[in-house]
Amino acid sequence: MQKLFRKLKLTDHFLNYDPELWATRDDYQQGTKIVNALLVTNDNAERGVALVQELNKLITHDEKQFQFLLQVVSDHRRQFSSCQKSLLHG
Repeated sequence: MQKLFRKLKLTDHFLNYDPELWATRDDYQQGTKIVNALLVTNDNAERGVALVQELNKLITHDEKQFQFLLQVVSDHRRQFSSCQKSLLHG
C-alpha cells in the first residue's frame, strides 16, 4: 500500500487517525479525489477484445458465421467449465 501512496504522491498521515475522522481531513479528501479520478483499465478485457477482433479477421469475414463461432465457443466453455491445462495432461 505504501508503494501506491508514493506512486500517486499521496500522504498517508490520515492513517494515524481514527477512520471515522478521515473524511474530515484535507489529506484524505485530496487523496480520495486523486484516486477517484484514476482511469482503470482491464488488461484482460482489452486483450480479449483484441483477440476476438483478430480472430474475426483470420477466420471469417461473414458476421453471421462469426457470431455462430462465438456461440460454439461459449457453449463449449459452459460444457467444459472445469477444463484446465493441468487436467489435460492427466
